[in-house]
Parts: sequence; structure tokens; C-alpha cells
Amino acid sequence: MGPRLLVSVRNAGEAAVALEGGVELLDVKDPAAGSLGMPTPAVLSEIVACWRAVDTLPRPTLSVALGEVVEWGADCGRKEFVDVRDVGYVKLGTRSLCAAGTRFSDWSDRLQEAWAEVERVIERMPASAVRNAGTEPCKVTRPGRILVAYAEEGQVGAPSLDETLALAEAQQWDGLLIDTCLKSGRGLLTWQPPTRMTELAQRCREAGLLFGLAGQVAARDLPQLVTVGADVIGIRSAACRQGERNAEIDPRELFRFKRALREAVDLAYGPVTQVVSRTSVAEPGTSCSTKAVSSP
Repeated sequence: MGPRLLVSVRNAGEAAVALEGGVELLDVKDPAAGSLGMPTPAVLSEIVACWRAVDTLPRPTLSVALGEVVEWGADCGRKEFVDVRDVGYVKLGTRSLCAAGTRFSDWSDRLQEAWAEVERVIERMPASAVRNAGTEPCKVTRPGRILVAYAEEGQVGAPSLDETLALAEAQQWDGLLIDTCLKSGRGLLTWQPPTRMTELAQRCREAGLLFGLAGQVAARDLPQLVTVGADVIGIRSAACRQGERNAEIDPRELFRFKRALREAVDLAYGPVTQVVSRTSVAEPGTSCSTKAVSSP
């Protein structure tokens, strides 16, 4: 019970730390390129190789940020191949989408155009992804699609949360993530109250959509956020040294956030006995064997 933890990483070294830390979803992005900065194909390949080296199954689900809807389209010049064979979900953001027009139909058309270009890029299979001596292309399994709504809404030229959810429903996306676009130190709860997010979580459940929360989420926010009903809580800043999103992922900060998340879930729903890894029980730098424990 309670939301799964997603941690965003920017290179293979950070991925190794997050995987050792027992994350449930490993997200790949370039934080220097924005809220949903798209990683380069080389960086993504290195992180996927790190993920494949994990010998404990099932591995965490992989997700990849693909930037903003307005950065995609037939005239946007995206030509780099995106290898999604191991990716569970891809994310597209809605920043500046209102510049495409003032009507819902304008946004819908622009979103369809963007996804069509994403699919064209996905289908550009490199030589290494071809089997049977180059005679038969590999089948690419399409990842789930997560549309990102921004908590700042019109301040970043994005449709409202309700309008973004309507877009996701109308085009049969697989989930909705509420994030912050302006990484200015103001976290999710300074933009939107828990009551509104709870309402959106309920609507997503009724529509069969995954629902996630992110946006400079801090451990102090968790008592309010775990009861919203989100499937996923995503972090980067909270797992980095000194809470700085452009710093390296710190295993101790990740441990502390995981502990705070478990405590918030226990407080909201009661302790749950579970089998957890060493890193879920012991702070980095201490030793503890894998065993069944009850959350404190």
C-alpha cells in the first residue's frame, strides 16, 4: 500500500546508486535541460546497460523523459534514435502548449503531431537492433505514455490540470503526472493543495490511468502526499546532495527519503510486514541482512 518511488537519474553512476538504493522506478532525464530534459541516446544506452546488469528480478521499471510536446513535430528536427526496448514509460510535458492555440482541439492536434514524430524516431532501429543478419527488423514494444501536467498551469503556458487530464483521456494515454516546471525551490504543495490532487487521483482511477506526483517533493511533504492516492511519487532534488537537483544523487539522502516515505505510509495506513533489501533497512555504510521486517 502507498505510492511507489521513482528517482530521476542523469548518468550511469547515479543509476547504480538508485538501483542499489532499491528504487521501484528508475527515470532517465537531463535535469540541466529542463523539467523533462531528454537524455542523449548515449547516456540512455549507458543507463540501460547498468539496469540490465541488475541480477535481482523483477528489475525496477524504466521511464524516460522526452521533453515537451512543443519540442516535437515534423518541423522540429528531432532525428536521434530513441531506444525504448527496455523502457516501460515515456513522458512528455505540456509547457508552452497553449501557444499552439487557445482551444482544446488545438492542443489535441499538437499532441497528436508530437506523438507521431516520437513514434517515427522510435521506429528508426539502428543496425544493432536488427536480427536475422539484417533481414528482419526487431519488433519494438511501445512504452506506456505519461502526459505531464504542470502545477504552475498558465504561468508556464500549460493547460490547466483538468484540461491536461482531459487530453490524456481523449487520446488514451496511460497516465498523468503532475510536476513542477519552474525548479525555483517552490515545491508541488506550494502550487496545488492536496485536496485538488486527491480529486485528480480519483478521476485517474476512474479513467484507468496511472497517477503520479513530482516536483521538488521533500520528505516533509510526504504526510500530506501519501494520502492523495497517487500510484507514484517522483523525486530528484530530495535524493541529491543538499537538495540540489543538479548535484549528484547521494545514497544517504535517498535512504532518508525512503525511510520518511515508509514512515508516512505506515502512519497513514498502518505498518505492513514486507521483505525488503539491505538498503531498504540499513542506512548506507551499515550492514544488515535481507529479512522480513515490520516497518517501524
